[in-house]
Amino acid sequence: MADSNHLSIFTMSLKKLQRAFYTLPVICLLFFTKCQEAETGNSYISYIDNLETIETTEATFFKGDAGIYSPLFLDITENGHVVVVEGSSWLVYLFDFEGNKLSEAGGIGSGPGEFRVINNVLATTDNKILVLDKKLSRLTVYGIEDAELVLENTKQVPDNSTYNMEDIYYVENDGYYGVFSKRGQRPGMTLSRELYKLDENLAMSKKLITLPEDEILNKDTPAQDWGFGFVTKWDFADNLLLYSRSESLSWLSYNLTTGKNDSTSVSDVPPYYKTASEEEYMINRVRPIIQQSPEVREVIEDRERLSLFLNIVVDSDNIYHTVVNFAGEPGYVLQIDRSSKAMKKIEISSMFMLHDVHENALFGMYPDEAKVVKISMDNMSISMK
Repeated sequence: MADSNHLSIFTMSLKKLQRAFYTLPVICLLFFTKCQEAETGNSYISYIDNLETIETTEATFFKGDAGIYSPLFLDITENGHVVVVEGSSWLVYLFDFEGNKLSEAGGIGSGPGEFRVINNVLATTDNKILVLDKKLSRLTVYGIEDAELVLENTKQVPDNSTYNMEDIYYVENDGYYGVFSKRGQRPGMTLSRELYKLDENLAMSKKLITLPEDEILNKDTPAQDWGFGFVTKWDFADNLLLYSRSESLSWLSYNLTTGKNDSTSVSDVPPYYKTASEEEYMINRVRPIIQQSPEVREVIEDRERLSLFLNIVVDSDNIYHTVVNFAGEPGYVLQIDRSSKAMKKIEISSMFMLHDVHENALFGMYPDEAKVVKISMDNMSISMK
């Protein structure tokens, strides 16, 4: 009887082993298929490559001949005036929507209407131009009268020993809001960013939210390394601060008038996998940086996720992300519908940096060419910022 039981147990074990033997190739095949999906079909890059492309027409807005050889910032007013800051002379230029220069103001200095280091420019909903100077800790306000920039006033930003004002936004009948970076011990190091409601003297009156911290890959190396860490990008539109991480297609928003927080994302984006193709894409598009600093390649190869998105621009209808592209190959700007979350792509030339969107046109720069371009999206509905 004992021998019979032993034989029965042995027979059952053998059958289990046979089933496992036949099942193993199937498991291996499924595992291999999943790995292949992670390697090819499920990466951000392959997903972006297969998106619907918006047809566009690119035209040079100006290139050096306007006297602007180092364009730095750009914003567009509600009525279509284009404001450009020149980074070597600190002049502020006003153009019409077709690229004709209308007016200029500013220049290097410390007097009213002069600048030392401009770190942002904003066109408000009531067609005022706000110019923020971090060196002088000053906000300069221009109006537009008969297509001319007119200096209205200047406001001194109160000194904050541990904070820098990086961005400012104005809500009509409500006042100013500011994004501040908290300084670290090393020059250029940012510990955190915080959104504040400002009083009438531009002092920080109420902290509203803390934005996610930037990632510094190695605090003991030059700043060039942390461009490949994750950083927080943001933009203001429709009295919202909308912000996202540079590796993510999900966004958080804060309503300045209601204080409501919200989140959104593109629902059909595949789970993030770092694939060989994605790594190659990033290496190819930052090759000029790698040639100068070979250690950057190791940083990219060692990371589990890659910081793919350069900036975020928001208008009333859409969110726009520029995909990293510092080399000689074409790239993309992604357009995400804020209501439906549908995503499309806009093909761009290398080195393009998007700055603003107005009346169905993207405005951006090729810094290496001192060129500002206007990319018109064909057969699209009008979108006002």
